[in-house]
Amino acid sequence: MGSRIDLNKKLQDILGSGNVYYNPDASLTLKYPCFLYSLSNTNVFYADSIRYADYRNYTVTYITRKADDEPLKKMFDSFAFCRFERSYKADGLYHYVFNVYISSY
Repeated sequence: MGSRIDLNKKLQDILGSGNVYYNPDASLTLKYPCFLYSLSNTNVFYADSIRYADYRNYTVTYITRKADDEPLKKMFDSFAFCRFERSYKADGLYHYVFNVYISSY
């Protein structure tokens, strides 16, 4: 995987629908379950003044109405570098937050 578009497609495959949103506007009405994601950080690594790795960190939040609808296994099976950060409930919705790291190479 190397681009945000690839990440978007993979999240759609995990979800089984197109309810995947990158930096959505506050006015957008979300359909649940869904994934929200945004770029959090970029790390570029150099050796001998040559760039040899470029990783982008995306914060990915899975939002669902179901309390037992945890996406943990699907996320860990789908991404080589994925870390579960936290879960919380807000406005009657369950949120599961992940950090996903992808290489642009």
